[in-house]
Amino acid sequence: MKNLKFIVLLFLLFPVLNTYSKSKKVAIRYKINQINGYNKKTGVSDSIGAYCRLDGIVQSPNFLAPKQLYFSIFDSTGAMAVRNTNSVFGYTPTPGDSVHVRGTLMQDTNRKSSSAFSFTALTWLNLDSIWLTPGSYPVRKPIVIGDTLREKYESQLVTIQNVFYTKGWDGDSVNGTSYGRIPTFKRNGGNVKVQMRIFFGMDLYKDPAPSTKNKVDITGIVSQGYNFSISPPYRKLIDSNTYFLIPIDTGYIKQSLISNIEEENPVFESTGIYPNPSTGIFNITIPGNIAPKQVLIEVSDLTGRQIFSKPILISGSYALNLLAYPAGIYVVRITSSDGSILRKKIIKLEE
Repeated sequence: MKNLKFIVLLFLLFPVLNTYSKSKKVAIRYKINQINGYNKKTGVSDSIGAYCRLDGIVQSPNFLAPKQLYFSIFDSTGAMAVRNTNSVFGYTPTPGDSVHVRGTLMQDTNRKSSSAFSFTALTWLNLDSIWLTPGSYPVRKPIVIGDTLREKYESQLVTIQNVFYTKGWDGDSVNGTSYGRIPTFKRNGGNVKVQMRIFFGMDLYKDPAPSTKNKVDITGIVSQGYNFSISPPYRKLIDSNTYFLIPIDTGYIKQSLISNIEEENPVFESTGIYPNPSTGIFNITIPGNIAPKQVLIEVSDLTGRQIFSKPILISGSYALNLLAYPAGIYVVRITSSDGSILRKKIIKLEE
């Protein structure tokens, strides 16, 4: 009889105990690389639904100010997006802040967002509490990457160099609701497209469009998402699971050391050098309509000292090997037999 009463009591108290246990659930303390596993077959992070605590340094402002939170943090093992679409917690993210964040790991793999743009496949911590450690800490240098944004750079601070603006600075909207800019930049003679997002809460949103004639370096956070059409039929999916760059803000789109667009010789307008930057191998593509079919390729460092010189027969492309030379900026000079000259700066990275 006593056992029966005890069972009945537990049954009656179960809702209370269950609510109490949920309110007291413990956030497991992790390093970022411990919870950011990625399943290549499904495209889903292995840690979705985990309730955890992360400690890190802020490396971006709040991209969704003033009503929502989206910023990036890093620790010694990696980087993670932190978001909350309902509250900003009275906190203004500032690069260098030491923060402790707690929440549930999320990923919108089913495109359930009702907004015109969503962060499909981005792994983020859905924030429910945040606290700070006093003081400001250095933000590590951005990773200088080549042409392609990919999974390993997600939520990392990166710099893409030698790109030029082509279109998309006008404010985009769906049903009259502005949600940001979607500019497109290109590089390598226009062969590689770099997509970006600039949200209306950012200072950069108010800036004029960059010149289409100047090559620039852009520093920002890598994210992942999709967007819908901004004209009828509304909400038609345009792209999905696309990697894009969110510039840190005003001042992080800087004129590049690479030559400007208008300095390139029209005879070589289809010539490209990629990847640039590179750790040592640069592919030079030369249009087949240049006659005669031979060019001289020379490479010098910034002091003017020549380190490479070779005449080659044009066969579409040539692999320039600078693996034996130190990291730095070099000038490639390509001369055809009719006197046409192309000069391009290239950047060799540390291996």
